Amino acid sequence: EQQVIELVSRLNSGYGTLGYQPVQLYQQHLDAIDYRALLGAADLCLVMPERDSTPSVAFDYGLGGPVHGQLVLSEFTAAAQMLEEAAW
Repeated sequence: EQQVIELVSRLNSGYGTLGYQPVQLYQQHLDAIDYRALLGAADLCLVMPERDSTPSVAFDYGLGGPVHGQLVLSEFTAAAQMLEEAAW
């Protein structure tokens, strides 16, 4: 978790401004409305295996409405294993 926090900090320091942070990291529970709103506004959805016990985040991002961003899955996530054939 600390490595992710440090990476986000470096990216925001290098590419952000006082009024804009390109990477938003939320370390709290979000209700369903806020969760879906953030997925809908995201330019990128990165899913890592540490907390990916189900593929719901990847599917919520892809099926939650018009997607204008990219979905990046670690090969070790449940969603990547389920979508392996669809990607090729």
